[in-house]
Amino acid sequence: MRGRKLRIKWEEESDFLRNLYREEQDEEIRRRLQALWLLRQGYKLAQVAWLIGVHIRTLNRWLSWYRKGGIKELKARHRGNPRGKKPFLTEEQLLELEKNIRSGSFANLQETIAWVRENFGVNYSYWGLYSLLRRMGLSGRGGFKAKAKKKVQMW
Repeated sequence: MRGRKLRIKWEEESDFLRNLYREEQDEEIRRRLQALWLLRQGYKLAQVAWLIGVHIRTLNRWLSWYRKGGIKELKARHRGNPRGKKPFLTEEQLLELEKNIRSGSFANLQETIAWVRENFGVNYSYWGLYSLLRRMGLSGRGGFKAKAKKKVQMW
């Protein structure tokens, strides 16, 4: 037998952990609760990590949170920055960009990238701006295609 025996002072019964796991809506928390339930049933740490699909270090981190504050602490922790990354463009700049796209000012995404660079000093990659426009509900395709058709008709 390798390693140390897992020592956890369990505050909950196995059935209670199972019910918490099954009722949880947040997938991130649900995986943690499933891991606790499996450990409470007697599965080994490496087995649970493999079954859940996480690294054993991640599972150890979850266990340290549980030891520190129980289920409450385990649920309170979230991955990443809750505020998200600071956007490159301000709200006013985004509104101006949206107005120009809706008016058909650009024939394609490359023109939009150049316009953003010239007017706002922000250098977006093709996929970066494409992703931004998708999040704003402006895939760019409708406005870009309409503008391109106008240019072809003018010829």
